[in-house]
Amino acid sequence: MERGLRHVLNRFPDYEQGLKQGETLAGLQSHIRSILQNKAALYSQRNPPSNSLEISSVLDDSRPDFKLYTGCGGNIVVYKALNSLQANSNESVVSAQVATALKAALRLVANIGSRVASFYTGGAGIYALAVELDRENWLQHVQSLAGEWTPAKNEDNEVLFGKAGYLYCLLYVNKHHPEAGLQLRGLIEEVAEALFEAGFGEDRTKLTYLWRGKDYLGAAHGTIGILQMLLLALKEGEGWLFAGENTLNDYKEALQRTIDYVCDLQFPSGNFPSHVRDAGNPERDKLVHFCHGAPGAILTLCTAYEYFHNPRFLATATRAGDMMWEKGLLKKGNGLCHGIAGSGYAFLALFRVTGAEKWLWRALKFGEAIDTAFVQDEVTRWSDPQRRVVGVPDSPYSLMEGLGGTLCFLVDVLQPEKARFPGFEL
Repeated sequence: MERGLRHVLNRFPDYEQGLKQGETLAGLQSHIRSILQNKAALYSQRNPPSNSLEISSVLDDSRPDFKLYTGCGGNIVVYKALNSLQANSNESVVSAQVATALKAALRLVANIGSRVASFYTGGAGIYALAVELDRENWLQHVQSLAGEWTPAKNEDNEVLFGKAGYLYCLLYVNKHHPEAGLQLRGLIEEVAEALFEAGFGEDRTKLTYLWRGKDYLGAAHGTIGILQMLLLALKEGEGWLFAGENTLNDYKEALQRTIDYVCDLQFPSGNFPSHVRDAGNPERDKLVHFCHGAPGAILTLCTAYEYFHNPRFLATATRAGDMMWEKGLLKKGNGLCHGIAGSGYAFLALFRVTGAEKWLWRALKFGEAIDTAFVQDEVTRWSDPQRRVVGVPDSPYSLMEGLGGTLCFLVDVLQPEKARFPGFEL
């Protein structure tokens, strides 16, 4: 084993080689179904819908947590995904598991309170899901969601804790409950405008953001994540967002210039730096995560290509995807934020925008990796100083760090036409 590598050396055959060896996409999907069935049974047994999620099961450290990122709110997303694969599934029918998980999360938000208004870490994410899933009380949940737009809860701009994460909540409602979305259009425009204006300098040519004084670039805390939410706003708000205002063209031009600038920051390897200041320094070419690195960048670049049809955006994403096939089997784990499933979603996005089967193949192979010995042996031995137990995420069953998000990926790789990264795509 090579020392110092953050990824497992990829021994899977790529698309053309695999086909020559007799493998097929249908065969891979059949294998993924078997893996999903076993992992889903473990998740349901270990993490049934309840009032709280055991955050560190290995250490028996339990505390109430409603958040979608690490807490019981993630159950809503996971059980909703699993339900979508059931025979004769009707997306308008909410399963008992989803309903129970939603009630638990809403109760915790009411009891604990929320410090921020983002999808992953704030009560706003729970309210957005409640609008979609609790149709009898959707108006109440819309009011609760709108009430999260306060200065104290929206100081930051990024996805994980800031305005961009709140904007996603509003756009999620607009997509999944159009009647509620109509009531939120004014707020969507207000938040989108606040995000654009926060990124402008004096010349208003491109967008620049800092988080806690640092020039983060990645999807979770940086510019790439904010750009994604602004892109989604323009896509979802086509025809009414900033309608009749000259600022719309200014915003579009600044957004495209900024994405073009992000392409300039790509490392020769195909990866992206964690911070803008690290661009051009190969010694800083380390993290291949959704939160920091190529996987999150690919998701945004694919959205940008769908909106602007700029071939450079797709070419840059493709180059990053080829790098990820080599370096995306992360020793840090199988989850979404900094794991193999997060890498897999980038392949699914590339498949969506290109239709090229090699990207679906690669996503399926990363799904296989979640139950493949040569990968998992290294995952379980990976020592991370930020973790309390070697080889185990601190939130082992959660949506963003643990098995919950892995299950969402396994579901989506079986229905790639519907695949969307939870909390980041629509």
